[in-house]
Amino acid sequence: YWVVRYTIYNSPYFDEPIDGIIYGSAAALGFASIENVGYALEYGWQIILLRGIFSSLGHVFFSGVWGYFLGWQKLKSSRSYWVVRLALFGSIALHGAFDFFLLANRGLEVFTILLFFISGGLFLFLVRIAIKNSPYRDKVGSPLVGCLSCGHKNMFYANFCIRCGTILPTINKDTSVYCSVCEAQVQHSYGFCTSCGSRLDSKSLKMPQ
Repeated sequence: YWVVRYTIYNSPYFDEPIDGIIYGSAAALGFASIENVGYALEYGWQIILLRGIFSSLGHVFFSGVWGYFLGWQKLKSSRSYWVVRLALFGSIALHGAFDFFLLANRGLEVFTILLFFISGGLFLFLVRIAIKNSPYRDKVGSPLVGCLSCGHKNMFYANFCIRCGTILPTINKDTSVYCSVCEAQVQHSYGFCTSCGSRLDSKSLKMPQ
């Protein structure tokens, strides 16, 4: 949590709930990887066959809870830090219960599996909500090509500039295009504008046969 909160959270690229889930999951996988190395050195590499599935994914599921609400706070510009803290404590509780059921040696291992799937379901639910409420979901841009003579931006497959009539450059997979929403330059292969987050029209981006 602290790694995400005091690094990428302050970036302009962190601006919606799904970002919190993505970066939180990445940090969780990094921690799980280091932890797995320690367990492998102590108990042998075979333990990774089990931990690689349940423990690594468990870290992702648990971190997704606070990750979603951290992104929600950034999107809403909310000062309700107690919501994020409550989500963080909830993640800690889930992780603590997971470890307790796994290590208690009281025949409670079945609850570890149950908690794993419950946490996975909660993670997928939060991802679905985050995508549904994304401010970029309905932003769709059309790719534009700049004229080399006058700089006017034309539709992707126009042959001539509509302002000056100059023949436009041949289009190929390496052609740089512009987003029609914010006019930022993006690569042809990109599905999203890296400046405003608008989804580029996939039909327009398909190369002609």
